[in-house]
Amino acid sequence: MRKIAQILLSPRVGGAETLAATLEQEWGAKGVVSQTFYLDPDGVHTGRLRRVTNLRKALTRFDPDAVVAHSYLPSLYARIAWGGRGSVHSVLHSASDDFASFQSRLTERLLSSRTASVIAVSASQETLYRHRFPKVRLTRIANGVSREIASRQRFSSNPLRIVTVARVAIQKRPEFWNAVTHRMYAESPDIQFEWWGPLSGQPSIDQAVLSASPSARHMGTTSNLSEVLQSADLMFHPSGREAHSIVLLEGAVAGVPVVYADSIDSPEDDEVWNLRYSSSDVDDAVRKINQVIQDWETIAARAVTFSAEAKLRYSMDSTANQYLEWMRP
Repeated sequence: MRKIAQILLSPRVGGAETLAATLEQEWGAKGVVSQTFYLDPDGVHTGRLRRVTNLRKALTRFDPDAVVAHSYLPSLYARIAWGGRGSVHSVLHSASDDFASFQSRLTERLLSSRTASVIAVSASQETLYRHRFPKVRLTRIANGVSREIASRQRFSSNPLRIVTVARVAIQKRPEFWNAVTHRMYAESPDIQFEWWGPLSGQPSIDQAVLSASPSARHMGTTSNLSEVLQSADLMFHPSGREAHSIVLLEGAVAGVPVVYADSIDSPEDDEVWNLRYSSSDVDDAVRKINQVIQDWETIAARAVTFSAEAKLRYSMDSTANQYLEWMRP
């Protein structure tokens, strides 16, 4: 395996984009050339026919040994453009059901002959896809964490800084975050909330993080996530839907206690993953954050102790190797 093309919808920040960038970095360290191609390079819909023709031309020039298409639309177009000429591996990222409609299921069946394999990032995705398309070659490869995320050795004595790391989007529930920050400010005004990640560009969505409580701020993007996590006390994840969240794993590797919704699959059964709140209940989210603060030394020490194990278990090096082994001819 010398050259791998990765296909994404557009240049933006998200779980699929983070995985693709980190895979490219890891594969590069192993001597494998990886290049990312976008259906919509400028972030604007280029049209169905142009997507196919542009992608086919780009892949013809690059001549990859394998194509890894991340998420539903990139996978759809990659198989149409290249599935008859080379191996295309489709990666399922969505927390929602990509194949809920009859039309999407029919299309997937029609494209099965152009599908080298399907890779699920979560157990629930794997189970559902296997049930619907039992003849397609399928595996599960969990997301991994970049080696750049450092594991902390100690924790602060007084937890005051709570971070959220996500692009601002409806799926990430900025309004839920807004409500939690206001409730926490009324009870504990010294607690600081920070949202790290790009705005959506839609005022109706962005307003929730730009007009949160006096103790909450939108921090913009960061080029050093490890530094952000090292200076944080707690990670609060407001999203209600995730397939296999990389940011939760990054928090665990950094040694930060992670509070997240019970509508998101727990990465594993370790005790550090028990800090879950009822998905749509602001009061319960506040209670869970307060529980962490009240039992701080025990919970923080557990997170720090687990971080070394998490760094090994969720290694992106391991994830990258699994992809290479699975795609080997």
